[in-house]
Amino acid sequence: IEDGARSLSELYLLRDTTVRELMEVRLMIETHAARGAALHATELEIRAMRLCLDEFSRAHHVLEAAQLDLVFHSLIVRAAHNTVQETMYSSISALVFEMMLRSLSDREVRSIGAPMHEEVWNAIRDHAPDRAEAVMKEHLTLAESLYGDDYNRSLRALASRELRRSLGAAASIDAILTEVSRRHDALMRSQFAATTAQTTRGASKRPQPQTASPGMD
Repeated sequence: IEDGARSLSELYLLRDTTVRELMEVRLMIETHAARGAALHATELEIRAMRLCLDEFSRAHHVLEAAQLDLVFHSLIVRAAHNTVQETMYSSISALVFEMMLRSLSDREVRSIGAPMHEEVWNAIRDHAPDRAEAVMKEHLTLAESLYGDDYNRSLRALASRELRRSLGAAASIDAILTEVSRRHDALMRSQFAATTAQTTRGASKRPQPQTASPGMD
């Protein structure tokens, strides 16, 4: 399945997908995923999202922030427990990352959009599906109102532009995407490893019920 998703991802990149095209698909997948996560997310998955948001808030470079942003959205899709949605989202993850580079490089978009992550997480934590879906829709549609002419431009062109501004003319979007794919998989694993460790430590600190000593007859 992962190989098939990657093949589709490579095809989308070659076809010069625009922000508008991607957003139409993200709205279909991610609003339903947010609702599904609010209904089905486990405590472990909710903690993994929390850890990811905490790391995102500490990120200093746009590349690091974009990778963590992608992981957060991917964790939501996974927490919906729909394998078809998860495979579809995996196939567009490279495009989503390119869009996140554009959004997080824009002070206005970032200042309005980033705090909405907390609202989405709160709704999922509270198991409030209507609220989770509504906030995710509001979060995603920011691009339409704030991107201006970029909304109809190629994601590849926009991501390359932001990389050149951030890293210089020699920066390669293809090299970055290869590294992002590798790190994305590692981050997804590490989020669950960290939350599992926290859960295990918490369980070990709980007082164990004492067994009564055998009494004397």
